Amino acid sequence: MIIAGTPQDHVTLKKTNYFKNKIKPYLSDKIIYFGNANEVQKMELFRFAKGSLAISGFELPVFREPFGRSVVESLACGTPVIAYEYGSLPFLISHNISGFLFKDVKGAVASVERLGEICREEVRRWAEENLSIERVADEYLALFEKLNPLK
Repeated sequence: MIIAGTPQDHVTLKKTNYFKNKIKPYLSDKIIYFGNANEVQKMELFRFAKGSLAISGFELPVFREPFGRSVVESLACGTPVIAYEYGSLPFLISHNISGFLFKDVKGAVASVERLGEICREEVRRWAEENLSIERVADEYLALFEKLNPLK
């Protein structure tokens, strides 16, 4: 397992001793902390990953991920995502097609074990069809036109 990004405490929304206390003790030759990845490094990490785990909100269920950029980046690379079923994540992930949504640790573990059932080509296709700039822009435009009281 490779962990990338900036671990932070979702209670304080700050970089605290969270990494030192909650992640570092588990690092080993099988669990590696990569650190922050630039855009090229992220693509390489996703390219070779069997899956991507998005755990925003896992530590504090009242935190709802407003938008999962790393989720979209993973899907665009054809890498399935396993995510907690909160916030925007059920809108970004098609359960059993582009990844898995879970409600608890048991569900997360079961999802990891099922990663081989997901076709990477289908993940990429799903992302192109549902999360493209054109599709999102068209949907925003349609919503704005619907809400425009002058028409």
